Amino acid sequence: MTPETPPRILVIDDEDQVRGSMVRLLQRLGYDATGLEDREAGLRHVRARATDLVITDMQMPGKSGLEVLLELRALDPRLRR
Repeated sequence: MTPETPPRILVIDDEDQVRGSMVRLLQRLGYDATGLEDREAGLRHVRARATDLVITDMQMPGKSGLEVLLELRALDPRLRR
């Protein structure tokens, strides 16, 4: 990330409205924000694209947000928690 490149933020939330609202707000604030609906999509995203910060819903179907963050952190230790 350079001074010209905004931080890349990934929002993982299974609720479309919540996810969309957060992504739009972050984009208006100047961040490069992406929203995804589940753990699998989040893992694929982090494998394919450098991500600076992940924001996730803590109660999602399947795995908890904490479990998702731990998996993502194992893929990229630079991720902030």
